[in-house]
Amino acid sequence: MRSLLAAIIVVGLALAVWAGPARAGDIVTMPTANQLGAGEVDLAQYHIWFRYPPGSGAPTHAWFSTMYVGVTDRVEVDVWYINPNKQPSQTVINATGLLTSQRKGDYADVVVGIRDLGDSLERLFPPAGNHFERSVFVAAAKTLNPPPGPPTKHDMPIWRAHLGVGTSLGLGTNLDRVGDGGVFGGLQVLVTPQIGAIALWDGTDDIIGLTYTRKPDWPTIKGGVFGDHWWIGVNYTFKR
Repeated sequence: MRSLLAAIIVVGLALAVWAGPARAGDIVTMPTANQLGAGEVDLAQYHIWFRYPPGSGAPTHAWFSTMYVGVTDRVEVDVWYINPNKQPSQTVINATGLLTSQRKGDYADVVVGIRDLGDSLERLFPPAGNHFERSVFVAAAKTLNPPPGPPTKHDMPIWRAHLGVGTSLGLGTNLDRVGDGGVFGGLQVLVTPQIGAIALWDGTDDIIGLTYTRKPDWPTIKGGVFGDHWWIGVNYTFKR
């Protein structure tokens, strides 16, 4: 299979589907134009199982915690806490700004963003201490058939397309490939009001996963693969 580059960042991001309450930031390692509104907060906890070769010195697993905060309807700030075994923990801060909004009548959602504002992100596998450059990106997303109200079985499936370009893509969890910039994108689909799926390319690796939300105000359970790696997690979005 493929390799998961940033499963690390998966942390909570939003594997979430367009129509659900969890619309925060990235989908795993891929930046998106999914943006929280003012006062919305998304919290998530993930566990990643890495499948590196024995003896590589790389982590075998990691816990990821994330908090996404909608500061205004156009500004979102995110904090990731990455806690792998065999390597020091890391805290990463990101920010995005919404330029256009499909919900407000524009053709598509478009954001500009910076990942790793503190310029502190380091690779999780040897050689330890390998530093990543701060990432800048532009990401666009468009829901192709948005329902007039909350999604129902009659509206299914709902498709959302993503396309973007950026520098220092991914988090370098792939031992063979570390992307330094390029194009990323793919599709989200809300298959039923409860079940969603993604098929994406983050510039270095493919990301495939499923999500389940029993009711709109319930947490979202999610899981999938990133290249050779596996992950599972849960996130919850609420209004503060």
